[in-house]
Amino acid sequence: MNSSSSTPSATSPFNSIAGAAAGRVRSLAIVMIVFGILAMLAPLVAGIAIAYLVGALVLVAGAIRCGLALSSGSFGYSAILLLVGVVMAIGGIAIILHPLLALEFLTLLLAIYFGAVGIASIVAAFRIRPDPAWGLELLNGVVSLILGLLIWSQWPVSGTWAVGLLLGIHLLFTGVELLALSSAASRGVAARA
Repeated sequence: MNSSSSTPSATSPFNSIAGAAAGRVRSLAIVMIVFGILAMLAPLVAGIAIAYLVGALVLVAGAIRCGLALSSGSFGYSAILLLVGVVMAIGGIAIILHPLLALEFLTLLLAIYFGAVGIASIVAAFRIRPDPAWGLELLNGVVSLILGLLIWSQWPVSGTWAVGLLLGIHLLFTGVELLALSSAASRGVAARA
């Protein structure tokens, strides 16, 4: 078997699928960069929008649990499910009615999130080394970890601006990282052609 038959051609299904995937990742990266910049320009607006979104999701999840409880056959299980659903729905309503207070709590959760993502990205960077994008993965991890520590050190004062601003920074860096990864993937597909 010669080497030309084992290498995918430019028109092979592998190259078309890989090229399309790289294009979708590139599009996602650009959207993340744009939303990151918008969130950094209006951090309070972004933070309140996030609080409303979280409140709506918790409210819907509570309503779904209540619906499941009412359709369940077991009284004991139904009662617990209904209680949890009602508590979730009340929590969702409270978040929607008091988004600034919710932002303080979300700020604390965001500090924990950024810390965990930072550590995971740093570990991932060393695992994918010597991939061309390993340095950006490492940078993303270090920046995420620093952001988590900054939020934690300023809490609760940072609650009104930190969620939107820091999420915007994180989206920007992740978008740049994905853009680099999609470019590397495109180069890999082009090299196989």
